[in-house]
Amino acid sequence: MAGKKVVLVWNAKTPRGWRRFPARFETRGNRQVLLHGSVIDGGEVTQYDTGRYELRSYRDGKMIYTQLRDGEQSNPDAAATAWYIASRQARGNTKKVDPFKFIKASTDLYVRDLEQQHKTEMAEKARHVLEEFRLSCSVDDRRLKGITYTSGVTRAHILRFHTFLRNRGNSPRTIADKHQRVKAWLKFCKVNTSWFPPVPKFETTLPNVYDKVQIDDIRGTADDYLRLAIDLCWQLGLREREMSHAEWGDIDWSHSVFKVQGKIRPHYKFSVKDSEQREMPIPATLLARLKERHEEHPKTRLIVGNNEDLPEGHFLRKVKTLARNSGLNCTKCEGCQRKGALAECEEWSLHRFRRTFCTTLLRNGVDLSTAQHLMGHNDLASTMRYLRPAASESVQDRINAIFG
Repeated sequence: MAGKKVVLVWNAKTPRGWRRFPARFETRGNRQVLLHGSVIDGGEVTQYDTGRYELRSYRDGKMIYTQLRDGEQSNPDAAATAWYIASRQARGNTKKVDPFKFIKASTDLYVRDLEQQHKTEMAEKARHVLEEFRLSCSVDDRRLKGITYTSGVTRAHILRFHTFLRNRGNSPRTIADKHQRVKAWLKFCKVNTSWFPPVPKFETTLPNVYDKVQIDDIRGTADDYLRLAIDLCWQLGLREREMSHAEWGDIDWSHSVFKVQGKIRPHYKFSVKDSEQREMPIPATLLARLKERHEEHPKTRLIVGNNEDLPEGHFLRKVKTLARNSGLNCTKCEGCQRKGALAECEEWSLHRFRRTFCTTLLRNGVDLSTAQHLMGHNDLASTMRYLRPAASESVQDRINAIFG
């Protein structure tokens, strides 16, 4: 970065067109916090939400603007870190800045590393969890200060993160998973985690599944497009991303088989969980509907893509909206207590169709080894969780014969 002074600039979309303004910071405690989208326009504080961050400096008396990377242009924390590093270098501080020392910069590196390993789903979850962790660290607490560096994370911050998640309504199992994700991130940053608190204990729960009435209700109110998406999860046991990235080329029409496999396309990429491909037998009725849709949309690549033939990323929202509009919400969960469009019932999820698929297989005599392969589980123990002997008719008949 040329020049001795570097200024962080917000290139904003205004009613008069695109204009550049120096970014505004606010002092909070001992930290400088970037006020995203806030500028001084015409002597007044104004909020312009649409724009991108740039760096302004001088070279030979000429003002130059340098664009930040895609992940930094609209992210205030990433932009502030990039500006700080560029400012140090511009002042002649040639000492190399280690991005792993900064919480936000190391978060971006960690997520990018997962993406480069084609662990897209894991990368998305990691970004969400680490954003929650950073948010929990910014909550006012006289005993704890906000932190900027990974080396500043302490046991107290992790325990406060647990409390933050509990207050948000996260289950003990979810808190344990997020605890492990934060620890994996710190290890990636080469932080000694010997002080890390133990994983929070949680009760292993039985997988929740849909009954026949629930499936009939949701399928009966869905249109053909959403019903097909649901059935790919329910009758093939696909995960949500496996379903949204399913292509016509994955179907072996002559053998009625669907192949779950990764793909790299110009506008999207998808990798199979645990990097293991698998083949799924397609029920005859579902195969017939797939043929009909293929004949109706012969030029598309994706089976249930959006209007631009790209993966649809809002299937979960569509199912929850359908359930709410059709009066299928349970009315008891925390999600149902919200008002209007925010009333999203926690009982409805796409992954629950996959759980129902596995439970249905086992209840109808499919052996554990076959069910494990069809589900794509790494170990048999994961599949055995879906064994529900108490719910089977044969066991119920035996209990009635014994106890009356």
